[in-house]
Amino acid sequence: MTYDLRILNSSGPDCDSASEEMGLGTLQLSKSLQKAMLQMRGEFMGGDGRSVDYGRLATSTLFKHYAALAGRLRTCTVATLSEPQRMAFFIIATFNPLQTCTTH
Repeated sequence: MTYDLRILNSSGPDCDSASEEMGLGTLQLSKSLQKAMLQMRGEFMGGDGRSVDYGRLATSTLFKHYAALAGRLRTCTVATLSEPQRMAFFIIATFNPLQTCTTH
């Protein structure tokens, strides 16, 4: 089985245009990412919490949606967020995806 290398932040709309197109600001984007990650865990993680159906995950529309959302992270502006909001944003937008992607 081979997989294509996909760089999530190589192109696409930035966070500001995402706000206009999808109604997603920085905080809403992080919430949308978290929701997509939880949905992926629920749908593709085995009942034992130790296995992942990577084949189904890689071809799912849910993962494609998640990848599109993640691509918008490259230009999000966090300067206008309060310190607690920034901390929550980075936990949701960076730490949780790493945890989700490495769970197996």
